[in-house]
Amino acid sequence: CKNPNQLLSAGTEVHYHRRSWYEPILPDMKHNKFPFQILYQDEDVLAIHKPSGIPTMPSQTFNEYTVLHQLRAAMNTEPPPQPVHRLGVGTSGLLLIATSIKSRKILSQAIRERRVKKYYRALVSNGKQIPNQMRIECPIGPIPFPIGGGTLYAACPGTHIGDGGSASKKSKPSLSLVRVIRRDIKKDQAVVEVEIPTGRPHQIRIHMAYAGYPLVGDPLYLNGGLPCMEKKYFSKRDPREED
Repeated sequence: CKNPNQLLSAGTEVHYHRRSWYEPILPDMKHNKFPFQILYQDEDVLAIHKPSGIPTMPSQTFNEYTVLHQLRAAMNTEPPPQPVHRLGVGTSGLLLIATSIKSRKILSQAIRERRVKKYYRALVSNGKQIPNQMRIECPIGPIPFPIGGGTLYAACPGTHIGDGGSASKKSKPSLSLVRVIRRDIKKDQAVVEVEIPTGRPHQIRIHMAYAGYPLVGDPLYLNGGLPCMEKKYFSKRDPREED
């Protein structure tokens, strides 16, 4: 239709064309379709080591290059294997997979009831000042985020560590228990172990930044647990490139 203000008449066919979409190729999975180390396996449970850089579940960007897809393609069992929790794309660690209906129900219930404890390790900034142990309580919820036109999870404004304040309707109470493993005085960094009784999106990144000890190299969360609003540009790569 040459005139955008002209109404289409009844029966007019509208054709929409778009270029073919190619799923980005993850470097760790170019030549290894199953890059997971199996740590434990029986008839009900599978425990694997998920490397950093691989999504756990499919999304709008990834489908084939995910833990779920690769597990089901490799195992081809009934019922199909199902992760009972998630690890972020940039997080490596142990991932529990249910391989039976019974184990999926039991493990999912145990996680909901917080009978499964989750411990993570992270490299944080300001390693000279961080206390040996910390208890971080700050609600986490979605806030407006201009990049992408939606929202992003962050520390809720107006709340402080240990103030007992209540979360807003959209945010949820969140708790992180931090223990320093070792310090690097020269680099002013520290390796910490973080237990998260609550599992909110980006909780460790948000809470450590909120407390003043952001993760080393984190391009998103700043001191205070709020995201950086500046646009960042990254070099583009042909997703079909195999080398």
